[in-house]
Amino acid sequence: MFIPVINSVKGAWHVRLLVTVSLATAPLSWADEKPETSLIDQARAAAEKGDVTGAMLLSGKALAEKKDAKTLKLHAQLCEASKHYEGQLEAYAELIKLEPEVPTWLNQSGVAKFMAGDFRGSVEDFDAFLEKVPSAMPRHWQRGLSQYGAGLFEEGRAQFEAHQKVNPNDVENAAWHFLCVASLEDVEAARKAIIPIRGDGRVPMPEVHDLFSGKGGEEAVLKAANAAAPQKRNHLCYAHLYLALYKEALGNTAEALKHYKLAAVDYSMSHYMGETARVFYESRRKSER
Repeated sequence: MFIPVINSVKGAWHVRLLVTVSLATAPLSWADEKPETSLIDQARAAAEKGDVTGAMLLSGKALAEKKDAKTLKLHAQLCEASKHYEGQLEAYAELIKLEPEVPTWLNQSGVAKFMAGDFRGSVEDFDAFLEKVPSAMPRHWQRGLSQYGAGLFEEGRAQFEAHQKVNPNDVENAAWHFLCVASLEDVEAARKAIIPIRGDGRVPMPEVHDLFSGKGGEEAVLKAANAAAPQKRNHLCYAHLYLALYKEALGNTAEALKHYKLAAVDYSMSHYMGETARVFYESRRKSER
């Protein structure tokens, strides 16, 4: 399983509002007035109630008054939850300027650019982050996905080979390494260089590895994904994402696009790989126009 580097975006964002209740010993008089609630507090309250769009608008108004780190962080998170990537990227750009000593903002900006389909910009931010935190490089599989999307296949191959050393039982890492090698050379060379994996029992990862190795077929991947009822949607999202990527490696762009759509729309998921399916589907669909 790919392991997040730092604050990766995989699930729905939520705000936890802590309310302190003061027990008054005397009743309020008519002259007593409630303190005015700030825009940022209103934004938090709206998010707590599930009104993420309203909360984002309120945090945007708060930013118009004052661009401090606290408000920028909240606004970036709310924009992320609303998939408002332009606002999210603007917030991270301001945070990078405001707190240049904090590498997290570069990493989060890289994630946001990937989610917006800016593969090259994502790689640049991830590279800047790793200049500050070089020890994070082997675990930074997100960078490898962005490198593949940007056509930086040599760099992607190196990233996935580095990741293999710290996460040796991950079929997904082997699959993305295969994709980079296939893009640099050909599918046959990629099969010869495929990373052997033992111990990844996630559905349908054993079948995906067999497919990429040339030992299995597409039907086995879909059969495994369809067989596991409790998480069937999630399994089908993964199955169709990797079928799409495999078809792409074979040069069958029409079939790849069909599988991308199934992963990104029909069986969409909100985690990082589900969002990866959406990003690549949107990117490939644009290139087909």
